[in-house]
Amino acid sequence: FSTRTASIGAYESVAIELVAIVLMVLGGINFALYWQVLRDRDAIRPQLPEVRAYLLFLVIGIAVVTVSLLFSEEGIGMGGALRDGSFSVVSIMTTTGYVTADFDEWNTFAEFILLALMFVGGCAGSTAGGMKVIRIMLLGRAAVQEVQGQLQPTAVQVLRVRGRVFAEDVRRGVLGFFFIYVTVFLVGTVIMAAVGLAPVTAASSVIATLNIVGPALGDVGAAENFAAVPQGGLWVLSALMLIGRLEVFTVLVLLMPAFWRRNVA
Repeated sequence: FSTRTASIGAYESVAIELVAIVLMVLGGINFALYWQVLRDRDAIRPQLPEVRAYLLFLVIGIAVVTVSLLFSEEGIGMGGALRDGSFSVVSIMTTTGYVTADFDEWNTFAEFILLALMFVGGCAGSTAGGMKVIRIMLLGRAAVQEVQGQLQPTAVQVLRVRGRVFAEDVRRGVLGFFFIYVTVFLVGTVIMAAVGLAPVTAASSVIATLNIVGPALGDVGAAENFAAVPQGGLWVLSALMLIGRLEVFTVLVLLMPAFWRRNVA
C-alpha cells in the first residue's frame, strides 16, 4: 500500500507522518461537507454530529492505544507510543492502508482496538470504508431505545441523534445493514479458516478486506502481504473488497433477478 516496502515508515520522518495524518483525517470526512462550507455554512449543521463523533473515535482510539503501548512496549517512551499509536489509529480508521509500525507485534488489547476501528471506518460520503460513523451512532441509539422500550412499553420511540430525527425506515435499514454485514464477516471468516488460514489471520483478513483497510493481523499483518493466502482465499477476499466498496445492499440488489428483469424491460 505504498511505493516502499515499509510503507510510510520507510521515510522515518515525523513531518511526513504528520502531513499524512492530517490528510487521512480530512479524507475520512464527508467530501460534500467541504463544498457546503464554501456554499452554505448553515447546510453543514446536520452533518456536524457525525464529524464530532468521528473525531471523538479518533481521539479516544489514539489515547487508548498510546497508553497501551506505553505500558506494554519496553523502551518505546511517550513520544514513540504517541507517534506509532496516532498514525496507526488514523490510518486504520480512515482505511488508508499506510503503516509506520508493525502493529501485529503489539499487545492483544491494542490489536483489538485497531480491529474495532476497522469496522467503524470514516464518515458517510468520504473515501473511507467501514460501516461508517453515522451507522454506528444510529445502532447505538437504536440499542438504547430497545432497552428503554422494555422498561416503558407504551412510550413512543423516535430515533433521534443530536437533535436530528431519523425515519423508521432508516432505523430498519441500519439494523438490516448491520445484520448482513456481520453475517458476511462470519461466513467469510469460516471460509478463510476452511482454506487453511489460522483463526487470527482468517478473521482479520476478512475484517481488513471487507472494510477496505489493507493490512490485517497474523500472516497478513502490517509487515506481511496476502501472497501466502491460497488461491481460493484470494478470490473470497477479492469479493469482500468489492462488497465493502460497493456496500452490501448494492451488491444484493445487483444479484436479485427482479432488478435485471426490470431494467431489461
